[in-house]
Amino acid sequence: MLKDASASAQAQEYFVKAHSAAENNAYDEAIDAYLRGLRFSPDAVEAHAALRKVALHRRTHGGENLTELDIAAHSKGATPLDRMLDAEYILAQQPSHLASAEGLLKASITGGYFKTARWMADLLFLANKKCKRPSVETYLFLKDTYLTINAHSRAIL
Repeated sequence: MLKDASASAQAQEYFVKAHSAAENNAYDEAIDAYLRGLRFSPDAVEAHAALRKVALHRRTHGGENLTELDIAAHSKGATPLDRMLDAEYILAQQPSHLASAEGLLKASITGGYFKTARWMADLLFLANKKCKRPSVETYLFLKDTYLTINAHSRAIL
């Protein structure tokens, strides 16, 4: 229990730094701090949502996309947590990179971070719904995801 409290405190320190950096338009610094905090508290949905907002602000203020090499370099996580944070890094740099959204979702399920999985599944559902040609495969993947995380009412949307 003490270890959990310590990890939570460390996560909060990073989240505070991230919030401060975001307020000063230091988006890359904020992204880094959120990701460091999420390593200590991977199911902190509020932090994931705040990171998403920073990513969107970064994009509207001219933030550059990653190269294919950068994406490949951030796609080799050894653990579910590493894979989840790698995917989230890519999404923070390129908020519309749906393959990374699916990767984040898969890794969060594998890691048992079901709050994060539900949050990302809801975002992915909305993103797919807004596409010119929504993907049936994505809807089927989301149905299975919602069943896995015991969000049965969402699986029948």
